[in-house]
Amino acid sequence: MQEYWFNRTIGYIEQRLTSNLEMELIADHAGYSLTHFHRLFFQATGHTLKGYIRRRRLALAQHELTITNSSIAKIAGKYGYKSHEALTRAFKKEFGITPTDYRKHPHKLDIVKNLSKETFRTSDETSTFLDPQLVKFEGFNLVGLKRRIKPNDPVIKDLVIELHNRFPEIATRVKKEKCYWLCKNAEPDDEGNLLMFDTYPSFELLPKYKCPKGWYLNEVKAGEYLCFTHRGSTDKLKDSYVYIYRDWFPNSKYIPSMDEDFEVYDSRFKPESEDSELYIMIRIKQK
Repeated sequence: MQEYWFNRTIGYIEQRLTSNLEMELIADHAGYSLTHFHRLFFQATGHTLKGYIRRRRLALAQHELTITNSSIAKIAGKYGYKSHEALTRAFKKEFGITPTDYRKHPHKLDIVKNLSKETFRTSDETSTFLDPQLVKFEGFNLVGLKRRIKPNDPVIKDLVIELHNRFPEIATRVKKEKCYWLCKNAEPDDEGNLLMFDTYPSFELLPKYKCPKGWYLNEVKAGEYLCFTHRGSTDKLKDSYVYIYRDWFPNSKYIPSMDEDFEVYDSRFKPESEDSELYIMIRIKQK
């Protein structure tokens, strides 16, 4: 089986944590555009690309503070910080203690480990069904609302309420049985710590109608999709995405196209219930 992008990418990053790492080169090494790769990396790891690199460098700096007598300035330079002060600011922001104080009183810190050394999980440890269903779509249009948000943003609940309140505006133009939730244009925030994206709660637009004013039109592209079933609360949805992208795809004959994925909510969806089910649809191509 072809070596999967995740292993290649993590290995590439880990070998270069003491040198200059360009985001574009990392994405190119993985075989994706930078825009697609930002989202793929976040879905697989729960970290932004820049955030993972920063936290790994701080983890290695912490290790050197523990086992070596190197000066803080030297450790700072090794891991890309221009000065003792720059490392001190970043270290304290991450761990709540300065490098100097940590060296005097070493203790266990919540560091980010090398992900290539982590043990992948099985489906029994997740809320996602192991064997997804392969489905084909002919392509159709969706009409919905739009917000620029970050993961677990509380504004999502407000958006659901707004969609419910404004639904009468489109009630005669859409199929009501399913609600589709699309995410697009994922990019890190200014500090590289959070992934911001446009989200569109939507319904399928009936062919004879046009998108009404004040709503947004999106197309679900024709093609093959894998349908993963997430069972349980949406609080665990992030874990399902990590399992799919980091654990399931490496052992399959498919790779995600990264140009189309969305969630589908129907009558099986019951907010906050452990019996709730929703569907994660990911457009794929074969290796």
